[in-house]
Amino acid sequence: IAETQEITELIKKAADLIAERFEYYHVGIFILDNQRRTAYLQAASSEMGKTLIGQVFRIEPDRKNPITLVVANNRTIITHDLERSNFTRDPIFPLTRSRMIMPLSVRGSMIGILDIHSDQPQAFSMQDAEILQTLADLTAISFDNVRLIGETRNLLSQLEASTSQQTKQTWSKFTSRHKSAYQYTPAGIR
Repeated sequence: IAETQEITELIKKAADLIAERFEYYHVGIFILDNQRRTAYLQAASSEMGKTLIGQVFRIEPDRKNPITLVVANNRTIITHDLERSNFTRDPIFPLTRSRMIMPLSVRGSMIGILDIHSDQPQAFSMQDAEILQTLADLTAISFDNVRLIGETRNLLSQLEASTSQQTKQTWSKFTSRHKSAYQYTPAGIR
């Protein structure tokens, strides 16, 4: 994941690898807007999840919604179907028996959410949460690094274009003031 240099590929690879290696039936990655009021599903490992990519999820002040709680508290939430009071069955993912939602944070700022579904009851332990939070943090750092590299490349392109334009203008001014001439020297033509 850390070697990937394109954001879409990075997020897709992270979702697929987490689902595959840990045998979860759905992993989704949401990216938050700057105000943290909207989450956009950017990658999903399951076929049903892939049909939802690009959909918008509004972060509403709803204490029962686990995604809202993760955004509000910047901490992982684990729910399972044996705990009826905190578990909400999702009609889109009917096989979900356990769910873990964790923040994707970099430098103290939450940039997204990692949403993991398992078809096993009580599939997530605190040790799983620690391991997956480390993966979530590494994914967030990689995401931010790729974003910064992209911004740097854009700035470099702008600087090159500006420098080229300034050089062209400077040479145009210089050559318009001087007559064209050639001088033969021992070192060559000048």
